Amino acid sequence: MSKKDRALSEEHKKKISDKMKGRTLTQETKDKIRLKLLGNENRKGTSHDEEVRNKIGEGVMDAAKRRRASVRKTDNDAVIQDEAYNIINS
Repeated sequence: MSKKDRALSEEHKKKISDKMKGRTLTQETKDKIRLKLLGNENRKGTSHDEEVRNKIGEGVMDAAKRRRASVRKTDNDAVIQDEAYNIINS
């Protein structure tokens, strides 16, 4: 098992957290982070065509319906599942 695959214990996480608190970054480090976060600009200036925009919109609407259905609280979980199924498939 490699080092990055190991799960850290809560104690170890706390030690790392305590060690990192209060540290300040140099301006050089801040500049490096800023440049790294600028991101990929390969698609900059282009837009999706109408068909793709509609597909994205449908996906957003479906996700919102599922979120609203899962938030409803009732005493019977089967009722929630039935409502969610009906909303998604309507």
